Order: sequence, then structure tokens, then C-alpha cells
Amino acid sequence: MDTVPWLFIESVCLCLLDRESLSESRWIRSRWGEICSETAKKIYTLRVFLDGTAEKIYATTEPAMKYNAFSTYYNASSTYVPLDSVDLKFITNFRIETRYSPEIYKEITLDDLQRLVHFIRPTRNERHPLSYDSESLNTLTLGRESAWINGKLLSMRLPKLVHFIRPVENERHPLRYDDKSLNTLSLWRESEWINGKLLSTTARVRLPVDSVDLWIPEAEEFFETAGSLYQVRCEGPLKQSTIDALSKKFVPIDDGSIYIYSVSNKQLKKLFEKCANENGEICSVTCKKIHTLHVDLIGSSEKIFAAAQPLLYDGDVSLDSIDPKFITNFQIITSGLQKLPRIWKEITLDELQRLVRLIRPTKNERHPLRYHFYSANTLRLESGSKWINGKLLSMELPMDYVFLWYVEAQEFFETAGPLYFVRYTEPTLKPSTMDTLIDKFIPLDKGSFQVGQRLSEKQLKKLFEKCAMSKKKVRVSVPFDATVVVDYDKYYSKKEVRDKGKVVVFSNDNEAKLELRMSRSSGYVGGPGWWLEWDWCHRGPPAWL
Repeated sequence: MDTVPWLFIESVCLCLLDRESLSESRWIRSRWGEICSETAKKIYTLRVFLDGTAEKIYATTEPAMKYNAFSTYYNASSTYVPLDSVDLKFITNFRIETRYSPEIYKEITLDDLQRLVHFIRPTRNERHPLSYDSESLNTLTLGRESAWINGKLLSMRLPKLVHFIRPVENERHPLRYDDKSLNTLSLWRESEWINGKLLSTTARVRLPVDSVDLWIPEAEEFFETAGSLYQVRCEGPLKQSTIDALSKKFVPIDDGSIYIYSVSNKQLKKLFEKCANENGEICSVTCKKIHTLHVDLIGSSEKIFAAAQPLLYDGDVSLDSIDPKFITNFQIITSGLQKLPRIWKEITLDELQRLVRLIRPTKNERHPLRYHFYSANTLRLESGSKWINGKLLSMELPMDYVFLWYVEAQEFFETAGPLYFVRYTEPTLKPSTMDTLIDKFIPLDKGSFQVGQRLSEKQLKKLFEKCAMSKKKVRVSVPFDATVVVDYDKYYSKKEVRDKGKVVVFSNDNEAKLELRMSRSSGYVGGPGWWLEWDWCHRGPPAWL
């Protein structure tokens, strides 16, 4: 891989349309990663502001990699770079919007803007993105403040642009919506002096817009003739024919969205069905039927109450209003509530058992790829439901998530199936039961193992090896024991001390995206004293970042 020419790697890097992929390319542990890192520093988004007060157009550029390797915050105004200081061939997308401009912006004309757009990456015959990324797509946000130019912007077409603009037919969508890498048009009333020109359809070639945010009345004709759109936001009312056309233009991808007014029930249903299944299959009816069984154990009255949680929206519904065969998982918890809404139905332990039997079989099935709370079978018991805890634990429910707080669970762990998320405090388990629990625990991405008693050296090493060999992003928390020493060097070739000695990071060269962070903490959620935490997580950036 180290013999591949620089220019070839650079061209590949420029094809990574969404900023997440661009950032990930820098992590490649070879010459590729170094060159991608250098190329990423050259890539920019063209930022265009339409100043309605002065009726002027201003432009600057924004680096694609405006965050540093560890930062989660940045000062947006400090990231802008003067337009004259960048190589135009490394401008990969634009954002045109109605707003006031910072001092670093350069005044340009509409012709200048057209010439700049000419340099943006060629997109002929490319796929649509898989998900919406506002940082990488072309974005147009127009408001009333730019009314003087909105029409011209919407009409902007140049013969030379035809080879550079994404065709509507036979194209591939991007992987996801990324507002940092897609082309964005955001027009408001403040830029009304130019909105019409931007949106007009009279010329031969249209701006390659991926995302639109329009708070102006000139949007009707634009939507009728627009290409594929991945994020749409438009202020009120559009003609029904325009909404129909817009529904056809909207392409559902990860992180995309559509926000419009005055949608009929028929149009809403059509949009829902389009978003529900990207292959065009009508699955909306099935999605509406799927529910989670919610069970609350009320200690004050020693009663069991149940309701159902729809898959598609928040809020419980009556158990009698759904088909039990579409219950896909359950959550049973000790509740501190004294009174529940009327939709909750009192049930017996036998009725609960019958409902659980209808849930998907778990024998001989593959383990899930990752732990997900809202789709897992959850059992969360505390002392407030001690009147029923023993009976529930003896039912051999198909559990994924177990949270037991001061609940006797010796026999339960002996007979339980695979567990992906475990939290247990007291009473202390027998050594043989702890051995069994470690055997039953299956490390998954986002899984967790936390117990409130000290493990023997053999148990701790077995648990560590199990998680380390799984290559999963899993977390383990146990009481710290200074007498137990784990041989980290047996599993990892690199070691780095961070955060002033509070965190030690272990990694291997052949595991580009995974590292182990070992730390100690006091007063952890499991109780007082010192706790040892192992966190297998996404690896930090290489040295050249």
C-alpha cells in the first residue's frame, strides 16, 4: 500500500463525500492515512452569505476538518479561511444562506459565485449518498432577507456546469446526510433581492443542491423541477401538486429529514411508507403493529400492571388494543409509582408468562451484533418488588439485560441463558455462581458487566480475556483489588498514559479502531470504594493527526 502514488490517494480522498468518511480515512495505519490526513487539511466548503441589509453577496471558505482530534467544541467564526488563500479544486461543496456575514468574508458578484461553483467536484453518474450529512452536501438556505437575489440564485444555470452537476437519473445516493459535505441552499426573506435568480428554472443548468431550507414564497417552481433532495425544510403552504412532486424528489437516507406544512393524510402516508423501507416494500403497517411489552411491579399494592410501547413513537397504549404476536421484546421493572394511567392493565403472573411466551424464540439463534436497550428483553428488579422477585427469577425468562439491586439471584444466574448487559450488587454470590455468570456473559458492542463484589484473580483474568478476545466495544466495572495483577502486555503491544496518569490506554497495531482504556474511580454507581473499569472503545487518532 505504501507504493501507491500520492495523486491517486489524494483523488480517492476527494471522492469521500461525507465528512465522517473523510475523517475516518486519516486513521488508516499506513502511508494512506498520512496522505489522507494531509489532503483533508486542504479540503474546504464554500460558504456564501446573502446580506439583505446591504444587498451584497459575501464568500469565504470553511475547512472540512475544523475540529481537532479530541475536541467536541469549536469557535465557528475562527475556522473561516479567506477565499483567496485556498486552492479552488479542493472546494468540494457549497453552503449558500441568507444571513449577516463575518468580517473575514469577501464580497463577490453573482458571476463570481457561478464561477466558484464550477470548481466543485464533478458528480456525473455518482450514487446518491446513503445518509444526509449537512457538512458535506450542497446546501441552499434562503429567507426573506435575501429577497433581492433569491430568484436569481434559484435560476442559476451555466452551460459549463453540465459536466459537474449530479444528474437526476441513474445516480447513486450518498451513504448518509452530512451537512458538512453536501451542497446546501438556505434562503430567507432578507435575501429577497436575489432569491428569485437562485431559484429560477429558466436557465439550462441547475445548482446541484442536496439540502434546502427555504423560508420564502418562490419555492413552488423550484421544487417542481429540482433534483434529488436529502433534507428539506420549507415554510408554509405549498400547492398539493408541489408537495406531490417534492415527495418524489425526497430521498430517505440516514440522518435526512423533511419538514413541510399542509400535508394531506394521503401524502403523509406515502411519505411514511417511502421512509419506512428504502427498497420500496410497503412495511408501514407492520411497523405500526410492533410493540414492546412494558410491565411495572407496584410494591405498595403488590400488583402487576402492563401496557405496550409502540415501535414508531413514544407513549404507551393499552395492551388490549394490540396483537400479542407483534410484541417483540419486554421490559419488566420495579416501579416506585403509586398510580398508573388508565391504559395500564392489571395482569397476573400467569398472564405475564403467556405474553412472554409469544415473544421471539431465543434458542439456537445468533447473538445480536450489539446491545440495544430498546430492543432487548430487560429485567430490572429492586427491593421494592420483593414480594414477586423470586417468582419472576424462577420463570426462566429469555433475558438480555439484567439489573438486580439487592435481590437474591443465586439460582437465577445458574439457570439463565446468555446475558449481554449485567448489573448486580448484593447479596454476595457464591464463587461457583460468579463463575457461571462470567460464562453466561457475552461481550457485545455497548454491552456491560458490573458486579458489586470482588472477583478472584482467576475470575478477573477470565473475564478480561473473554472481553479482550471478543474485539467488542464493551465495558467492565468491578471493585478494585490491588492484589490482582492482569498481564496487559500479553494482549496488547502498546501502552500510553493519559489524563495525568488517571487513564492507561492499551492497543495493537493490527486493531485500527479498538483500544482498551483502563482506569480507577471512587464512589462508582455500584457502591463506595475504588472501582476498576475496563472500557474497550473506539481508538484514538494516530500520531500524525
